Amino acid sequence: MSVYIDEYTSILWIGADNENIGEDICSYFANDNGTFTWKGNVWLPRDTKEELPATIRDEKHLREVIDFISKDPVVIQELAA
Repeated sequence: MSVYIDEYTSILWIGADNENIGEDICSYFANDNGTFTWKGNVWLPRDTKEELPATIRDEKHLREVIDFISKDPVVIQELAA
């Protein structure tokens, strides 16, 4: 999994660290107070997306969200492809 913040748009992108996929999984707005607010889904399954928090509170919570996404069967299948 890869995570990066686009400094120009203040958007946190969660993606697959796999050059075969070529796109991010989902995104959050990076807020000035260190939290992140849901922006959008790129290709997560609906059931997984609905379980994601609307707001990520801090780095520990972000790590939990990344861990949750990385255990999704569809994500695992895409990463293995």
